[in-house]
Amino acid sequence: MIASGDDPVAHTSGVGRLGTPWSGVLDTEPGFASEVQRRFESHPHHVIATLHVDGRPRVSGTNVGFDDHMMWIGTMPGSRKGADLMRDPRCALHSAPLDEDLSAGSGDATVDALAVRLDDTTARRLLTEEFGADATMDGELWSLSIRSMSLVEVQGEQLRIRSWAPHSGLTEVLRD
Repeated sequence: MIASGDDPVAHTSGVGRLGTPWSGVLDTEPGFASEVQRRFESHPHHVIATLHVDGRPRVSGTNVGFDDHMMWIGTMPGSRKGADLMRDPRCALHSAPLDEDLSAGSGDATVDALAVRLDDTTARRLLTEEFGADATMDGELWSLSIRSMSLVEVQGEQLRIRSWAPHSGLTEVLRD
C-alpha cells in the first residue's frame, strides 16, 4: 500500500521501475495528459484488462478517477480484478468511447499501467473528494503508474495516433 505522495512503482516488488506517476505525466506532457484525462472523464464506463493467474487476459468494466497526483481505479471486495492486480500489477485501460462518431476530439484513449493498492487514508480522501463525505469504502483503490498512453482519433480520411511513454516521449503517426 502507498500513501498519496509516494512513488507507486518503488513499492511494486519484482516489476522494476517501469512507470511514471500521473503527476509526472502532467509535468512532462500537460496538454497530452489533459486530453487523455478528458477522454476518460467524458463518460464513466471504461474497460480494464488484468491477468488471470495462468496469464490469460481478463477484461472487465471499471471507472477511472483523477486528482492532481494520481490516476486511480477501484475494485469491489473479493473481486477477481482486485486479486489479479494484487498478484500482478500490470493492466491496460481503454476509454471505450460510447459514440460511433469519432470526430476530432472524440476518439479513444488507452493506458498501459502498473496498479498499486492505496492505503486506507489516501483511499478515503479520494472517495470523499470524488463522491462526498457520505462515500463508503469497501474494496480497494489503486494508483496507476503509467508505462505508456495513446490517443486515437479520426482526422478526415486518416487516423491520428499520438503515443507517450517515459522512455520515448510523445510521438505522432498518421495512417491512411
